[in-house]
Amino acid sequence: MLDRAGFDVRNLETLLHTKRFAQLTERRALVLANRVGHDPLGILVRLFLLALPVEAAAATEAFAPVEISELESSGLLVRDDGNVRSLVRLTPFEDLVITSDQDPRGPMSRDYVPGLNNAAETLAALLVRRPCRRALDLGTGCGIQALIAARYSEQVVATDVNPRALAFGRLSAALNGVENIEWRQGSLFDPVRGERFDSLSCNAPFVVSPDDELAFRDSGMPRDSFCEQLVRGAAAHLSESGIAQLMVSWAVPVGSTWSATLESWVESSDTGAWLLLYDLTDPVRHAEMWTHEVSVDDLPGTLSRWLSHLQQEQIDRVGYGVVYLHQRDGETWRRTDELPPGPFRPATDHVLRVLANQDLFARHGDAALLQRPLRLADDAVLREWRQPGPEGWRSVRTLLYLTSGLRFRLELEPPLVDVLARLASVERADLHPDRLSMLRRLAELGFVEIC
Repeated sequence: MLDRAGFDVRNLETLLHTKRFAQLTERRALVLANRVGHDPLGILVRLFLLALPVEAAAATEAFAPVEISELESSGLLVRDDGNVRSLVRLTPFEDLVITSDQDPRGPMSRDYVPGLNNAAETLAALLVRRPCRRALDLGTGCGIQALIAARYSEQVVATDVNPRALAFGRLSAALNGVENIEWRQGSLFDPVRGERFDSLSCNAPFVVSPDDELAFRDSGMPRDSFCEQLVRGAAAHLSESGIAQLMVSWAVPVGSTWSATLESWVESSDTGAWLLLYDLTDPVRHAEMWTHEVSVDDLPGTLSRWLSHLQQEQIDRVGYGVVYLHQRDGETWRRTDELPPGPFRPATDHVLRVLANQDLFARHGDAALLQRPLRLADDAVLREWRQPGPEGWRSVRTLLYLTSGLRFRLELEPPLVDVLARLASVERADLHPDRLSMLRRLAELGFVEIC
């Protein structure tokens, strides 16, 4: 329904979710409305994306043969002085339709349910999408990750502390014809005590915040203790070979490295743990970001209160990232990496390659690199820069990068380029230790697959 008439709704939705339109004012919505037509699709965009009223007669024509009264009784529309207004936002994402609250035009209520945003899109790209029996989406919000997991899982359990979030999730599932999701209310792992899952995802309220005002943002727990409990508790809910992918935020104390806090959270875990940083903010930018993106009556006062809180807690920086946990035959390993700038592309193959390589290194050490066949990843690309010299063109820089997944990039020395060109036949035991070490790094980052 949202793709007819040749209008690319997804492009408009991308525009609305850029930082410039994080707070969509009525004036901006009116401007954007003039970019769409007056055909049925334009009516749908005005109602469900731009939150503008539409004449009831025009809406009746757009929705035919569905009656407006049916949409009213289902809670999607309300009549108002000859017009109809949407009570929900419908967002196209991949080939799904996601329901959520409309962008706020004033202060948010505590149980406000946001729709598609940067964090949700990032986690959707980083999800390991492989066939499995049971999947858990903890803190499901409007249900984006649960709906995605329903495609490759026999059964999905989606939990949230906010009953309105679960209501939106059920509505989204009904609109998309998804029937294999069970919706449960509760905090953290309370709704799934004693249960195990093959896949566990979470994009819950991870913000380091002094407030307890918004269910989607504030956990009500001090500092980053919500994310700590999430990471520490996830392993107990993973089945053998299960994978957790958790969006987290954490406080970086003065004088600490960005990874120290995350490493302390997984130190007693019996899983493999890949700890990834994708942003590190100072207190001012952190406070501005989370007070700017919501409507507040006293923005200067709120900003000052957040900064005072971070200073009192001696928080020097705030980290944002992803934690992957892999339950695999008791293999225990730790890896930390800084992600390149996003946006990220579907990362299933890349992440599985990294986890498999790390399991082999944990079990066999460098012998895994020396004794097993190696192959360069299909999405690895080599780019070379050359400059003219007295003896012709000379190489000045060689960059190996991945075109999908997490898109890591590494600069290579010419000798290692030659090794990669002969990867299937080169005698790795004879390699210089520096080159062998670099080859291991390529395998750890997923440029090379250990077969």
